[in-house]
Amino acid sequence: MEHKGPFILIVILSCFTVIKAEGCSINPCQNGGTCELAILEPGYICLCSLQWIGRNCDFNVDSIPTPGPSPVTCSWTYTGTTGLLTSPNWPDRAGINELCIYSIRIPAATTIFIHLNSFMSEIYKDDLFYTTGPDFDISDPSNFGFNGNETRLGTYSFDTNQMTFGWKSDHTIESKGFNITYSIDSNPCINEPCRNGATCLPSGISYTCQICSVQDGEEFCERGVEVTGTSISITSGNPIVERRNQHQVTFDLNIGTNPEGGSVIGNNLWAVSFYYSTSDISGNGVSSPSSSVVLTPFQSRTGIVSPGVPTTLEELSGTLNLTLAVCRDVQYVCAILSRNPSSDPPFFISPAPGSDESVMRSCVPVKCRGNAIKARNPSPVGNESPVRNRRDVSNLWYMVAGRVSSKRSNSRRPRHNQSDELNVPNDPMRGVDTGRDNRGQESMSMPDRPPPPAPGRPGL
Repeated sequence: MEHKGPFILIVILSCFTVIKAEGCSINPCQNGGTCELAILEPGYICLCSLQWIGRNCDFNVDSIPTPGPSPVTCSWTYTGTTGLLTSPNWPDRAGINELCIYSIRIPAATTIFIHLNSFMSEIYKDDLFYTTGPDFDISDPSNFGFNGNETRLGTYSFDTNQMTFGWKSDHTIESKGFNITYSIDSNPCINEPCRNGATCLPSGISYTCQICSVQDGEEFCERGVEVTGTSISITSGNPIVERRNQHQVTFDLNIGTNPEGGSVIGNNLWAVSFYYSTSDISGNGVSSPSSSVVLTPFQSRTGIVSPGVPTTLEELSGTLNLTLAVCRDVQYVCAILSRNPSSDPPFFISPAPGSDESVMRSCVPVKCRGNAIKARNPSPVGNESPVRNRRDVSNLWYMVAGRVSSKRSNSRRPRHNQSDELNVPNDPMRGVDTGRDNRGQESMSMPDRPPPPAPGRPGL
């Protein structure tokens, strides 16, 4: 029997799940890799495109040093829960001078089973090396491997979610090669994330925590707060202003919860972190480091009173350091919800069954504004090719009729380009300090244009 009374109840968020929530928000994957949340630490896996290996897809297999002339390089990536690995040309003989990399990366796995079905190679010449992780160095003598007419056929298990195999053949005799199948076990409760006597219930790569007790001979089971989704509503600070060192954004954070989950009432309940990114929660863009949002006592004690009814943390204020950012870097602002480690009472928080950690994170698109020139002081002087300025960029300014631009600017903002050219005076290195009067001896300006001719009359 499930009890749904007004208990102050208990959900999941250990440091284990915090790592997962932040793993893909900073998008560590390079060279076209896709970030996926994973059960095992560090909480994510990069699904690399062909030719790339390494934890963050940062190593090209073509650059692996190998002995022998002209090695043939090939690679495959496996992400399914089962799969088949074979030497090139199987069941025919493998070729010579081969170096092939097989990368198994499965976010939901906690154990990988390797079934060695067949292995025949030239002894001491052709080898299949393997390592339990994303990084691989074929010259590392500590690598394990198979060699010769292997008699140790059977199943091997490894407590990992990633394995890398490297097949290397020499330049003379062809070998039969190998045939391997693999499968996995998935257990999101492997690290025992639930506390205070709660039972961990697996649900995909996520889990819920449940506390059960016996009252009057009947078992009552209670679950913690289960989040179905979050969303951001910005109330002030949009548009963003590029290169502003302290840009404040005020927003509401809306929280959806599972009606079958638990409730919580107390103090210091929540922790919220804040960052900007070039992408939404998919994690395919580049993101800034996250910073903590300081909650008021009222905000931090906003509880989940009626599970299933949306709850809002209102008027949260986050600060973004945009000193090194331009508009193309700040396309979204994002927030991550978690439990305050000092919450009173302690409670568990988790994604609702069937969801993953992405429901704890939300992003919203924002507008961005660059430097704006508010006024100009007419003075027909200037220089088309300035050298540098105080902002460490060069060739910023190029005067045209009614506009400021540069043909050869190396700043990250596009500039206009027209044919009516004017010059920049005295100090060609002067930049613009946002929000300040940038006139004076270094002012850039242009003469006014004559008024347009009256209708029906030719211009003067």
